[in-house]
Amino acid sequence: MKNLLFVLSIIGCILIVLVGHFYYSQKLDSIATHAQEEQISSTSTATTEEVEHEQEPADEEETIAITGILKEATSHKQQGEAINITAFGSVSLSNGIASEKTWPNLMTSALVTSLPEQTLNTTVIDVDDIPTSEVIEGDYVEQVITSNPDLLLFEPFVFNDNGVLSIDDTLYYLEQIITELESKLPETTIVLMPPNPIFKPTFYAQQIEALQDFAEENEYLYANHWQNWPNTDDATISELLENNRPNEQGHQVWADFMVPYLLNE
Repeated sequence: MKNLLFVLSIIGCILIVLVGHFYYSQKLDSIATHAQEEQISSTSTATTEEVEHEQEPADEEETIAITGILKEATSHKQQGEAINITAFGSVSLSNGIASEKTWPNLMTSALVTSLPEQTLNTTVIDVDDIPTSEVIEGDYVEQVITSNPDLLLFEPFVFNDNGVLSIDDTLYYLEQIITELESKLPETTIVLMPPNPIFKPTFYAQQIEALQDFAEENEYLYANHWQNWPNTDDATISELLENNRPNEQGHQVWADFMVPYLLNE
C-alpha cells in the first residue's frame, strides 16, 4: 500500500511539473510577442505626412472660384477632382510643431475655407536638417515624384547648407533636383521659396539673395514670404522662432503669406 501511494505521489509531481512548464512556456511566448509588437511600433517612422482637407459643400452664392497660381496649377484637372499639394523642404516645415499648426496645413485649411466644395490633399516631405548633397543622394526627390502633386511648394535647403556647402554648390544641386522634377512631373507647378528668416543674418542673407536671383534668372515662381515677417534687424523676429526655426507663431506668419500669394488676392 505504501509503495502504491509512493508511486502515485511521484506521478502527481510529474504531472504538476509538466502542467507548470506548459503554462510557463505559453506565458513566455505571449510576452515575447507583445514585446516584438511594441518594438515595431516604437521604431516605425515616416518622413512623409499626408493629410486630406475637405469641407462640407457651401451654398452656391458662397462658392469662390479658384484663382491665381493655384488655378494655373490645376488647369489640367477635371472639375471636382481633388487638388494635390506637396510641401518639400527642411525641418522648417515642422520643427516639432503639431501637424495641424505647421504652415503647410494651416495654409491648406485656409484655402479650403476660401474654396468650398474643393478637396485638397497635402503631403509634407521634410528632410530634417541634412544638406542638399545628402538630399540628392537619398530618396526624397522620389518621394516628391510619387506624391504626384499639382502644386509643389519647394523650400531649397539653403539653411541646412549654411556653413556646410557654398551657395554655388547649393544652387548646382538645386538645379539638378528641379531638372529631375520637371522631367518626371511635367504637369506640376513648382514654386520655390526661401527658408525662414532669422535675426541679423550675415552670410545667410547673401545666400537667400542668391537663391532669389537664381529663381528670377531661370523664371521660376518664387514665394518671398520674408515680406510677411518682421525685418531681420528687428529683434521681435526672434519671438517667431525657436532654435532659429519657426515656432507656432512663425508658422502662422508663413501660412498667412502663402494663401493670398497662391490665390493672387
